[in-house]
Amino acid sequence: MNASDDFNTLYFEGSWKFIRTPTCDLDLRKRGANGELIFTHPAEGSEINCEMNPRVVMPGPDKYLYVKIGGVILKHSSRWSDNNTLRSTSSTGQACETGNRIIVHTALYTALICPEQTLSRDKMVEVFSEGWNIKGNNQNVIGQWSLDKVEIDRLGKELSRTIVVEFYGKEPGNYPVMWLELSKRKDIPPNGLGIFMIRPDHCQYRCPELDACINSSVWCDGREDCPSGVDEAITHCSILLQLPPIYLFFGSLIIVICSIGLVFILWKICRRRPRSILQTRLQSLSSDTAIIDEKGVICS
Repeated sequence: MNASDDFNTLYFEGSWKFIRTPTCDLDLRKRGANGELIFTHPAEGSEINCEMNPRVVMPGPDKYLYVKIGGVILKHSSRWSDNNTLRSTSSTGQACETGNRIIVHTALYTALICPEQTLSRDKMVEVFSEGWNIKGNNQNVIGQWSLDKVEIDRLGKELSRTIVVEFYGKEPGNYPVMWLELSKRKDIPPNGLGIFMIRPDHCQYRCPELDACINSSVWCDGREDCPSGVDEAITHCSILLQLPPIYLFFGSLIIVICSIGLVFILWKICRRRPRSILQTRLQSLSSDTAIIDEKGVICS
């Protein structure tokens, strides 16, 4: 129907039916100090009715989120840009070899990602909760344009730190998405007086490259959560190196003493062996001489 049609002479009949879509019985809200989402296409088991549903990762109180996704950013958009426009979108021009897509939403930004089935440091998208101060300027980092307090007040409330992840599958594949809870280190005044008010165990476990504190439960848990993998380094994850220093000292001392004793015993054994051979030969030679002398006496 357009402007030339008369609504008084135009008649039609129609019918419609509401179709109930299958319900998803899984809890799609994820929490925890760290975790992993696995997006699979085609979906299997209980994931069949949940494939198109977004996953929501929610941080704990006073926590932020750091999310790692294998792949590259194809397009990203902001809901509040530097020139106070409501939305700005830009494309990265990256090529993508798969038809599958992952979309990540933060409070202010959305990114369309070409996913990879493995996490590698050269092809990895890093997502941070809004409000986290990101050092450097990386094209594969989402959330690096943070708002100041004045702009947050204009929005009327504190920005949400939740991260939403959507997966749209067209080709077979498995794609991991890993998250890690972060907390900020306490700032120390330039005069250094505030250091006496900080607890000794404050930020005992941290990711240096993020300048963030992490939960002790993710330290040496068998999965690299920090970008550099420092949380799984053998220097502090080895069982021996986790022992108290006094135990390590006495253990090393016992090993050294046992090694010296073993070397001394082997040296003694090797030194006795030539003497025993020589003594055996001398004994056999003396016995032969005695027999000859004995025979000589009988014959004479």
